[in-house]
Amino acid sequence: MKLVGKYIDIFVTEAFLRSKDERKTAAKNGGLADGFLQVEDLEKLAPQLVLDF
Repeated sequence: MKLVGKYIDIFVTEAFLRSKDERKTAAKNGGLADGFLQVEDLEKLAPQLVLDF
């Protein structure tokens, strides 16, 4: 069970970091840059995250 918990922890961290990177890239291209991640940021990455899982 400890191993599964660690795997989920890594998965969530990866999702956060990818969303943060995507948000930063969008801000450079004229997108919204309010400093907060939104649900939409995670929704954009969900298909790729599921494939990586």
